[in-house]
Amino acid sequence: MNLFLVGSLLLFAAACSPVHKNSLYSENKAQGIIGGKYVPENSTIGASTVGIFDMENQSACTGTLISESVIITAAHCLTTKPQNLRVVFGNELSATLNAREPDIQSEFVRRATAILSHPAYTGDEEKPSEWNDIGLIQFAGNLPTGYKPVQFLQDELLLTKGTEVTMAGYGVTHVQMENINEKKFPNLKKAIESGDITCEEPEAGEKLKCYKIDFQGEDDLLMTTAILESLLPSEIRLDESNGHGTCVGDSGGPAFIQHQGQYYFFGITSRGSYACDNHGIYTNALYFKTWIDDSLKLFKAGLK
Repeated sequence: MNLFLVGSLLLFAAACSPVHKNSLYSENKAQGIIGGKYVPENSTIGASTVGIFDMENQSACTGTLISESVIITAAHCLTTKPQNLRVVFGNELSATLNAREPDIQSEFVRRATAILSHPAYTGDEEKPSEWNDIGLIQFAGNLPTGYKPVQFLQDELLLTKGTEVTMAGYGVTHVQMENINEKKFPNLKKAIESGDITCEEPEAGEKLKCYKIDFQGEDDLLMTTAILESLLPSEIRLDESNGHGTCVGDSGGPAFIQHQGQYYFFGITSRGSYACDNHGIYTNALYFKTWIDDSLKLFKAGLK
């Protein structure tokens, strides 16, 4: 899991959760992505959302089908070579990926053949609204039965403050956070570097506050809702202070709005508050639609 300090607010890349969840949050007993529910297998969201597993870093993200062989996700999920990535179809990421039955592996797991991150992606904490946190994965093989590419939102004017947004992902469902005395904690620097301990950036005159945080979850595909709080050209901010939102492992996952009874894709989970209980930041995929379309052409032309 990657952590970024942005101003006085500690943000994390909701992404790439370790298989053994070991990270952060104020405890939340609600079921779900955070405070969510299971995604029906035959739903629009279930038919277009997939898991992404990094074999090298042993971490998981979420993605969305945008063509028969290409997934859109967060750029910060793409930190390895394509051959190390697995695309997992189904509502149970770990169970499917680790299934002993060869027929399950062949039906629901695909190997990535190419990846492409937006050329301006930096993940620069000094420019929190300019991350360009968007990337694409091409994979080999056909889509499993029932899966199909998502429909992009066509009218961006539907994205207004107060709009209800639906998010989906394979991330953790509960977080426990314990205050620690940094002066009495052994090897604090090493624990911070490994991600076992997280510290807030102190304001002037304040003491350093450090926490031991534990993420828990089963890598199941879940969905929840939050309210759109503000909109920048390339990013969207959701209010996730009511116990509903995305967290570690949900990075790269989709954000939808409903219009006339249909779900339409517009956003990608990027990052959020360190306790997954305040705000969530989502890349506005509509802003990057020209780059997406041009990149799909590159994949068709044989990008490796």
